[in-house]
Amino acid sequence: MSNKKTKTIVRIINFSDFEKEEKLFREQHSKGWKLVSLSSFGTYTFEACEEEDVIYQADYADMPNDEKDSYLQMFADFGWEYVCELNGFIYFRKPVANHTEDDLTIFSDKQSKLNMIKTLQKKKLLPLSAIFLLLIIPNILRLHNQITEHAAYSSAGDYVLFWTYIVMFVLYICIIVYSLVRFGKMEKQLKEK
Repeated sequence: MSNKKTKTIVRIINFSDFEKEEKLFREQHSKGWKLVSLSSFGTYTFEACEEEDVIYQADYADMPNDEKDSYLQMFADFGWEYVCELNGFIYFRKPVANHTEDDLTIFSDKQSKLNMIKTLQKKKLLPLSAIFLLLIIPNILRLHNQITEHAAYSSAGDYVLFWTYIVMFVLYICIIVYSLVRFGKMEKQLKEK
């Protein structure tokens, strides 16, 4: 059993919030807590460490396993330490001391970060939108028709299911709009630099 002191932070996360995560990880590291793992349920695990200003960067890299070693080695060659990965995101860190601002980003230029954002939109936002269009909306319409046309035969379960789908509808709309706005802001900031 490990004697290392750990702490856990739980947050609601969205795939478009990777820059907010990077700031959280840097802040925690400066307080003596380095990131060691993440979970899909928004659980961040940190381990006690020396207080230090360390930059964290996330890259979305959807690649076959046989290419991963050379990918990780490329970052190691530039002083980036591999931390962990989750859902296609790979997290790296590097101490700020003795590095220039150009050394403190994993992206070689703004176009490579724009490309990552566009890839995220295709690989994460597009499937989310497809689920929304193909599953949620048809089920709402089906249940609405069933309830309104056959009200006498509709059970309480039909109403519960209908309202469950309505809640899912609102949730999906919020996630999709939030992600589009976040990606739009990121793209605008990168283009203005």
